[in-house]
Amino acid sequence: MNWEKTIERFILFIDILGFKDLVNRVSHEAIFNKMQSLVDTINEVSKKYKGNISLKTEIKPVIFSDSIILITKEGNIEDIIELINSAIYVFQKSIADVLPIKGALSYGVFTSDFEQSLHFGQPLIDAFQLQEELQLYAIVLDNFVEEFLKKNNFDSKDIIKYYTPTKNGKINYFLINPLAGLEDRTQKDDFTKSIEEFYCKVSGKPRIYIDNTLKLIEHINKTLMLV
Repeated sequence: MNWEKTIERFILFIDILGFKDLVNRVSHEAIFNKMQSLVDTINEVSKKYKGNISLKTEIKPVIFSDSIILITKEGNIEDIIELINSAIYVFQKSIADVLPIKGALSYGVFTSDFEQSLHFGQPLIDAFQLQEELQLYAIVLDNFVEEFLKKNNFDSKDIIKYYTPTKNGKINYFLINPLAGLEDRTQKDDFTKSIEEFYCKVSGKPRIYIDNTLKLIEHINKTLMLV
């Protein structure tokens, strides 16, 4: 696919929580294995679009240290749908691998030049700053993505509206549904158990993220009657 360097497009910024603490506590080899698993997941997303002429979009990744960016080819409805699907897959796989992440989707003019490793634009700043506010494991949509979806009459159980715990209190946002695509009770229970495993990894303030994520799952189960 022809990739235009500067265009209105969607990006997903993902941050691995507690990475610095992980480096201090865990062997380099163990960290490498965790990161390799995450990279493999990201590469699976990217490979899906290479040479696939049946898809109208393409998603490319940028990985550096404890941060990941997924970048769409353009800024159409097909692009955001595919990015949401990719976000769900990456989030669920990361949680299953006991690697806590949070992230944000944004939209706007963004330069992405893979030949020169040059990636910049307001959407990256917006996504980074928004995910910094989150106090749970989740992926949030910013106001630009929300406005785009509203204009295009997008309605899907893949995103949910939720009073989201942030550093500034609970704020109404749309989040990626972490249980999207989990068909039966066993899969949902396994996902919840994966979240609960993080209790064995941290004490003190970081446990707020676990508590809040479990409350989100409980809310989804009750609201969408997924139990």
